[in-house]
Amino acid sequence: MTKGPATGGEGTGAVMAKGPTRVPKGLANGLTPAEATVDELERDRSLFLRAGRESIGVAGRYEYGPWRPALRASGTGAWPAVLLGSIAGLSASSLIGWSVLAPRMAATLGVGSFSLLPIVELIGLAVSGWLLARARNSHRRWAVSGGAACAAVALVTGALAFGSWGVWGLVPSAALGGVALGALAVSHAPLVWDLYRPEVRLRAFCIYAAALLTALAVAVMVMSLAFDRTGLTWRGCLLVLAAVSVVSTGATRWVPDPPPARWDRGRLHRLIGAAAAPDASDSVWERLRRVIAVPTIPVLLVTGAVLGLVLVPVPTFAVTMLRDRFDTTDGSLLFGLALAGNLVGVVWLHRRGEVSFRRAPAELLVGVMWMTLVAGAGLAVCGVMPDLALAVVALAVAVAGVGVVVATLPVATLAAVHPDCRPHAAWLGWAAVLCGAIIGQQLISSVAARFGAQWALVIGGAAVIGAGFALLRPMRTAEADIDAIVGELVEAAELQVAVDSGRALPLLRCRHLDFSYGQLQVLFGVDFTVEDGQMVALLGTNGAGKSTLLRAISGLGHPDRGTIHFRGADITHLAADGRVKAGITQVAGGRAVFGAMTVMDNLRAFSYTDGRAFDAALDVCFEAFPRLAERRNQLASTLSGGEQQMLGLTKAFILQPRLLLIDELSLGLAPVIVADLLTMVRRINAAGAAVVLVEQSANIALSLVDHAYFMEKGEIRFDGRAPDLLARPDLLRSVFLEGASKAVR
Repeated sequence: MTKGPATGGEGTGAVMAKGPTRVPKGLANGLTPAEATVDELERDRSLFLRAGRESIGVAGRYEYGPWRPALRASGTGAWPAVLLGSIAGLSASSLIGWSVLAPRMAATLGVGSFSLLPIVELIGLAVSGWLLARARNSHRRWAVSGGAACAAVALVTGALAFGSWGVWGLVPSAALGGVALGALAVSHAPLVWDLYRPEVRLRAFCIYAAALLTALAVAVMVMSLAFDRTGLTWRGCLLVLAAVSVVSTGATRWVPDPPPARWDRGRLHRLIGAAAAPDASDSVWERLRRVIAVPTIPVLLVTGAVLGLVLVPVPTFAVTMLRDRFDTTDGSLLFGLALAGNLVGVVWLHRRGEVSFRRAPAELLVGVMWMTLVAGAGLAVCGVMPDLALAVVALAVAVAGVGVVVATLPVATLAAVHPDCRPHAAWLGWAAVLCGAIIGQQLISSVAARFGAQWALVIGGAAVIGAGFALLRPMRTAEADIDAIVGELVEAAELQVAVDSGRALPLLRCRHLDFSYGQLQVLFGVDFTVEDGQMVALLGTNGAGKSTLLRAISGLGHPDRGTIHFRGADITHLAADGRVKAGITQVAGGRAVFGAMTVMDNLRAFSYTDGRAFDAALDVCFEAFPRLAERRNQLASTLSGGEQQMLGLTKAFILQPRLLLIDELSLGLAPVIVADLLTMVRRINAAGAAVVLVEQSANIALSLVDHAYFMEKGEIRFDGRAPDLLARPDLLRSVFLEGASKAVR
């Protein structure tokens, strides 16, 4: 096995740990301590990016390491992947069971349709997944055990359903099955990811997928054999599967539960010399939004939905087609044998996929795309093939392709998201699978009822082929997403080292920000820094992206890429209210007040921070703005533009922010009013707040601040002291036209 930087020997980690503690060279170049720290971190960052990629599993070269030594180094064997995959297959067998056993269950219970049950399972998955996602990766082994137990109880509950209850007798079973799937979604894939070293991780997921699909195959064959060979009823089939689930539940007590992200974030922290980082405090909603914002993820979720369409509704119609078209009583058994064909696909992926992913994730996705196309073609051929043997072979080929997708999707998904968000990404993936099952059940049932079961397979195959072509986009974005995650991990570890060593950090640090409104990208790799207590001007032409940058900093919009750190903490995905609590306040241009409320009600809305401080701040503000005192009982919408800006600044002063963002302070206002506003801005700054001022007036902006940034077409074109900007008439003419440049002269 090729040994790279990611192996993280103690000697290497010790040497690298010393890097952040040295005296920054930037101090010799006239930079402030915070600027020197940023400059030093930029130089150090490139040293760790390669190690960060290897910690995810991307080595950038073709290599195939030995399996057994890597297992010993991981501290476990292959059996946890086998056990977890088997549990996942048994948990998913409830979904397959409703399909395979539907005709006999309908006859016994007098049920015409089972369409309600997948919806109930989706609700159960959503509720249990939400609760477990809030648990922050704690006690994942207990989640695995609880999910397996819920699967067993769900099967028993289904077996005990009475005919007089109809489909409602199966609702508790479906709900418990959804709970089991939720536990599976949140815990299984992240646990497999953390159990095995990066150089064998994809092979571990191959074993997991093989066990999952084999468990499904065994479940289907048990149902078939029970009916056709032993005469066991569908209730007996469910009880047999429940007994197997009980056994697997007991075996989960020996499943290891390693620290989350120990092979990627943990390794990087050791290399850089950082202590273990505490779990972020952002909410489940924020983490889900963070997952969806990754460009690769939506397409992978669509692929998962198509996978659900294939794994759940298709078995019913495959069994029906094999029975009716070829007049065989072993339809379920034949489908189970075809489902076991996933082993062929997993064996194909075992070595080839590992080598491709280690070299470049895009290469792995190319292979997955072709196998997806093969799976879709296999389903379509199975539907129209006139020979039984060839139809079963085509179905086995399709299932082999599905096995490749099942093994690859978790790896591609978890590699593209932040370690804190991996349970949420896995949860979304399983929710997509179940949603696809619900939609596919209705769609394919309609096709089968109108045209026959064989055409249902053809339509399902066409959908799988479409999903294969959709994978063209992740091929282009996967590596960039992995690099972005690695960059975040490296930056967070370096900042933690800087904080622990007592080095000065900027108050606000934005790095490589990209921001889009839909398909329109506005910001392109923006780097923006504000030091504690500093006043900064953000200048540029209309449409340059100034207001968008403020929106990204204040949390009113979320960047596509890049990071935002405030006081050393990563707030890139923190909600806007959380940023206000952290000390960031924005005065939006022309939208800084609640028009339907009075002046006093506007101010009282911000008194939640500290009642006594509110009274003192109110006196100061009314002294600075007597007009507001006179109009305290007026609706804010009746105030003039200048008075509304006064009210907006007053609210900001009451909050006592650490960072104040002001958008278009003087736009359309008389000079006298502007002078009063500037007095309040200086007062807020004197109280210790840093100020970022977006301003169209050169005289106002450059006379008020020490540091200036100039933006053009979504990029920073100039960054330096305000006097240095005065020496750039080309930029001044671009922003403020000829009249402003004359005023500067």
